[in-house]
Order: sequence, then C-alpha cells, then structure tokens
Amino acid sequence: MNDRAGYSRTRAPDDFSAVREILLPRCLDISVVRAVAAELQDALRPGELTLDASAIVKVDAAGLQLLCATMVAARARGAQVRWKGVPPALADGARTLALGVALELPGPRTQEPG
Repeated sequence: MNDRAGYSRTRAPDDFSAVREILLPRCLDISVVRAVAAELQDALRPGELTLDASAIVKVDAAGLQLLCATMVAARARGAQVRWKGVPPALADGARTLALGVALELPGPRTQEPG
C-alpha cells in the first residue's frame, strides 16, 4: 500500500490469472496520476481486475483520462475490468465529460448527456 496515493493492490503472487483488486485513491487527480498509472499498468494482464473506486471523493480530467487509458489497455491485454463502489464524484465526472460508456461504469449515472 502506498500511503501517499492512498491505493493498494492484492493478487496471488504465483497466479497471474487471479483476480486482482486496486483501491483507487480518495483524490484521483493529477498529483497522483503517475503513481496510480504505474500500479494499474502492473496489474493489467489477462484475467479479472477490480477497480475499487469507493474511496474517491474528487476526480479531475487527468484522473478520468488515466481510467480511460486503463480501460483501453485492459482490453488490449485481455483483462476484464470490474468496478466496485462507483461514488457520485466519479460517476458525475464521467458523465460531464461523456466518458461513462468508455469507462464501462455500472448504473444509471453513466448515461451520456443528450
């Protein structure tokens, strides 16, 4: 766990197809994007990856861009991304920037503006 960024990961060390989970930081903004990006890249491989967004209270465009890039990279590497706990800050930010579909966020808050 990295206290500065506020995220962590879990995985079975010898089973690269195991379910992995990353707890995203409370504030997913430009100040932590580089550190979180490194962690996400390390976790992207075939199998299931759970992004636990439940702690997010603030997200900016850089954080949303990182999540979009993660989704693209996940598809390319055969990883299936699942969301756990999508708070209003993330859902609203994604909706404002019309990224709900790209991020594959669950729930009605991901509807794109009409």
